[in-house]
Amino acid sequence: MKESSLWWPVRWYGRYALSYADLKEMAAERGLKIERSTICRWVHEYRAMLAKLIKPLLKSTNGSLRLDETYVKIKGVWHYLYRAIDKSGKTLDWMLSRKSNKKAANISINNAWICNSKTMVNRKV
Repeated sequence: MKESSLWWPVRWYGRYALSYADLKEMAAERGLKIERSTICRWVHEYRAMLAKLIKPLLKSTNGSLRLDETYVKIKGVWHYLYRAIDKSGKTLDWMLSRKSNKKAANISINNAWICNSKTMVNRKV
C-alpha cells in the first residue's frame, strides 16, 4: 500500500462528514482493501500530525467573532448548539450541550478566537 493511501482517509474524515464505512467504500473503489477499524486507528494516530502539516497553509480570519446559539434535535432530544462565527460566516469552533451553558460556550469561543488568531485548524462541523 502506498503511503499516500494512508493520508486521504484521515484528511477526508476530518474535513467532510464521512463515516468510516463511507471511507472504506471509497477506498474499495480505488482498489484498496482497508477495514473501518484500520481507518479509525489511522485517524486517532495521525490526525495531530496532519493538523501540524496543514496549519501553516490555512488562512486566518479577519478577527471579528460572534457567538451563535441555536437548538438542534438529536435522536429526539433537544440540544443547544453554540458556534463561533467570523465576519464572513465561517464556523471557527462549536460546542454542543444538553443544557444552556453560555458561560462555558463563551470560554470555548474565546479559546477559538485565540487559536484562530494563530491560524487554527477547524473542527468538523
